[in-house]
Amino acid sequence: MSQVAINKSNDTETTSQALLEKLEAIQKRAFDIFQHRNGGDGSDLSECLQAEQDVVWPPASEAGVAWPGRGARHANSHAKDQ
Repeated sequence: MSQVAINKSNDTETTSQALLEKLEAIQKRAFDIFQHRNGGDGSDLSECLQAEQDVVWPPASEAGVAWPGRGARHANSHAKDQ
């Protein structure tokens, strides 16, 4: 099982600012997706979910996540080769 380190922050102002910046990035990305498909009704939830995924959960190669059987170093160098 994986071990994940969790650090508690006592700096609520910095944490709040970081969360606001992340929220603004998600909102901007959702609007970009909306504009890219030329607007219209009915897709707001899927646009918001896609925006959240794009902003909060970057591809494994960008995040330096290791694939099974490979290290994170290899994942990063593999992404640069493409």
